[in-house]
Amino acid sequence: MIHACKTASARRITAVIPCYPYARQDKKDKSRAPISARLIANMLQTAGANHIITMDLHASQIQGFFNVPCDNLYAEPSVLRWIRENMNVEDCVIVSPDAGGAKRATSIADRLNASFALIHKERPRPNVVGRMVLIGEVRDKVAILVDDMSDTCGTLAKAAALLQANQAREVCSFRQCRRFDKMLTRCRSLP
Repeated sequence: MIHACKTASARRITAVIPCYPYARQDKKDKSRAPISARLIANMLQTAGANHIITMDLHASQIQGFFNVPCDNLYAEPSVLRWIRENMNVEDCVIVSPDAGGAKRATSIADRLNASFALIHKERPRPNVVGRMVLIGEVRDKVAILVDDMSDTCGTLAKAAALLQANQAREVCSFRQCRRFDKMLTRCRSLP
């Protein structure tokens, strides 16, 4: 579509991409691994995009892959407003399902003045969750899982089961799911 606009003599093209492709491949984790997020940035610019607007990037460093302005918008204000309007914040605990999301979850917990918990997760291979350990207290609380991105929702399902096993009263989840175009999803019962 960007190329079509460019060949139609568009003066300026802004690409709005709520779910940035290959956002998880933003750095080398082993020798000769591709940095596909950079490739997507190059392709968007080569096609003719003059400005990129995206949402909740997996890593903010992706903005540095662009030679054109790139704005990363955040869903956090909407999440905070929804929680304040629909839940009793004193009964809530914000939970990060992995160490990588701890910064995002603590930011939400701090703004809500709510408690925080973290789940340590081990992955034997990509998209497979091994052992999970809860760090923090969730007993008799509404546990709100805050995840940045979900492929199969396996982490969320196992995290919800772990929270229920630790006697959380209820489990809700806010995440960006790559298979659906919903930025915020509330889950009452996870398998």
